[in-house]
Amino acid sequence: MLGLMAQGEKVCIASMEMKPAETMQRMCRQAFGCNSPAVRDIRDFHRWTDGKLWLYDQQNSVTPERILAVAATRTPSWA
Repeated sequence: MLGLMAQGEKVCIASMEMKPAETMQRMCRQAFGCNSPAVRDIRDFHRWTDGKLWLYDQQNSVTPERILAVAATRTPSWA
């Protein structure tokens, strides 16, 4: 997803196992290539993802219809 965003694409992540904060932490560490990015780097990363990244916040199970509905409602604003 980081690579897609770096190319100007907009992405949505739906993880039923991780909360959005955990996803952001992991992505930030990946983006900076270290386990403990500086606070300034974390803030910059969060600003960089604005308008590029959406996180679907639900743990456990969800129906395929619900995921498709979420994607369908977001598609026009991503185009």
